[in-house]
Amino acid sequence: MCRDVVKSIIFDTGVEKLFKRMNLRDYPEWYIKQYVSMVKRIAVQYGRSIEVVYTIPDIPVDYPNRESLYPWNVQRTVEYIELFRDRYIDYLKPALAMPVVQGRKDDIRSVLDTYFRYEHLYNEFPLIGLGPTCSTKNWLLLGRLIVSFDRNVMRPFHSFGAHLKAIEWVLKWKPRNFRSFDSSAYHWIKDENGVHRVKTRKESVESLKRYIERLRGIGVVVD
Repeated sequence: MCRDVVKSIIFDTGVEKLFKRMNLRDYPEWYIKQYVSMVKRIAVQYGRSIEVVYTIPDIPVDYPNRESLYPWNVQRTVEYIELFRDRYIDYLKPALAMPVVQGRKDDIRSVLDTYFRYEHLYNEFPLIGLGPTCSTKNWLLLGRLIVSFDRNVMRPFHSFGAHLKAIEWVLKWKPRNFRSFDSSAYHWIKDENGVHRVKTRKESVESLKRYIERLRGIGVVVD
């Protein structure tokens, strides 16, 4: 890893694999242990030179056939936040824990309700994550969710998997607390054969370059 290039890294728990492809209800206990072990290794190796952020395990319901798990997913996510606060936060330092605010798919009010119901808990963390933002196809609603969260929650936050159309719309509102977002869009590339997942290092580099160009094109500052 090039420390002079990478300034910050964020670890996620792999929710797409577990809850979309494998259709699990919750995290297996062994998975949590492996996740903690992985974060610990990276924190020890890189945590003194770059910012290492890890997502506290959360339970999304915005994948197909999971809608009925709301509001259980909110309560279970809160239980994981309390577990990591009490058992793992000190152990994983200097890595920074990021709890996630969950809710129901395409329901802005449900997300804000979760935050304000557990505001005392989220206030214990310097950075929080905005959860139900990965799979919606309604980019305008996603943009409204991010802006609503930015206006109502006076804390820095990260959005998972946000669509660039939504980000472009959000930037017009000059957000104050919207700190960062991630995407897997650059894992895919378009060529003469259509769109496919990158297969080679050359394709990976080319896809990432194109994605960075798109970011700059909508006004995102890329160091």
